[in-house]
Amino acid sequence: MGLSTGIGIGIGFNRGSQNWESYWSSQPEVLFFGLYSEISGGQMPNKVTGSSDYLTVAGVAGSETYQCPNTAPYIAADTDYIWFKTDATQRTVTTAELIGYDLQRTPVKYDDTTPNAIVAIIILNAAVTGTKRDYLFRDMWLPILWDNDLNGYGHIKDNRTGQQLWTPELVYDAATTALIARMTALSETPDVTRRGVLDTAIIADKAASLWTAMYDALWLFAAHGNDSALLNILADEFNCTLVSTPAFAVDRGYTGATNKALNANYNLATDSTLFTQDDCSFGVYVRTNDQSAQVCGVIKAGAPTYRSDLHPRHTDNKAYYGCSSSGYDDSASTDSSGMWILSRISATQFIVYRNGSPVVTENDPSAALPSLIWHFLCYNGDGTLAGFTTREIALGFIGKRMSATDVANFQTIWVDGYLDSIGAKV
Repeated sequence: MGLSTGIGIGIGFNRGSQNWESYWSSQPEVLFFGLYSEISGGQMPNKVTGSSDYLTVAGVAGSETYQCPNTAPYIAADTDYIWFKTDATQRTVTTAELIGYDLQRTPVKYDDTTPNAIVAIIILNAAVTGTKRDYLFRDMWLPILWDNDLNGYGHIKDNRTGQQLWTPELVYDAATTALIARMTALSETPDVTRRGVLDTAIIADKAASLWTAMYDALWLFAAHGNDSALLNILADEFNCTLVSTPAFAVDRGYTGATNKALNANYNLATDSTLFTQDDCSFGVYVRTNDQSAQVCGVIKAGAPTYRSDLHPRHTDNKAYYGCSSSGYDDSASTDSSGMWILSRISATQFIVYRNGSPVVTENDPSAALPSLIWHFLCYNGDGTLAGFTTREIALGFIGKRMSATDVANFQTIWVDGYLDSIGAKV
């Protein structure tokens, strides 16, 4: 028996002789109000004054499915995302969903006991408060904790012990969907939270015109699984492979050690598309502060000499780096942690950034790209790995030059966004 039985705020509603059906048909917060008993010809008509639309109903009695009008007002009203997915595509809603969840914009009147038959459906375009909230609980026989705030005019339901909220049916960007499929193939399916974090970052990255326009490859070493952490998240190429198995930590990344590294399987001379001699960038997010060696790169000796590498802090408290035909350049550095990006902006100049801010601009000439494989946690020196670091890295990329705006957007999306949300940012 519902709590409201016998309590009777009746006249206290100050509705006079107006019954509950006519009352809810005339309230400004109500976009749709329909009765199950009035379903005819596959339609539940809208009783809201002046309305002529309806819910489309199909299926057998007691197990019907419903669709609301596919219009902007209904999409805007559906903040539960029960009638529409998160990308605004229409859903078909089941009877089980309507009686199984406490939908704050779709209060459903249904019997307190099995089979919990539907009596009425309301779709609100705004929340109801105050006394009107009490009306809603009583008239619609809402569960007493429908909005998680106990209401004595509600009903005790045999299919409820507490508030049950609907989880929206998320729709991801195509790139996110493809990445999830690749992770799933590795038996490392990301959970709902992880999928949402990835999708948010990927959508933002695309909106900033970075995604396929900026990177040849982007690796999220700080991942939920060690195999997923090796993936180039853009496409199924240039996935990293382990060299002597560096240590992996969930949501933190890979830590280097002597003879331990990550092979990016990316040859500068033959695989680079956006990374070109006079127009290129690379970056690494470093989680630890120490004075060990390079976190990434290649170095070619002899004539012509070439180097693209990064040593974010040496024993002399300087950062050493290169992207040219000359030797090392350097700048003061007492902290190797953070997001390091080196961007060559012309044939004669490159800029080094840390955490979104420029560190130094170097006037060095470029050089032809050598046939060497890019590595992380060390550098590839003419085919021999050297300069192994003991640092932990959470992210890496390689691609075309980045402007100051691109660097700032990257910092916001992948460091302040993705890495921070999983606890990897330091």
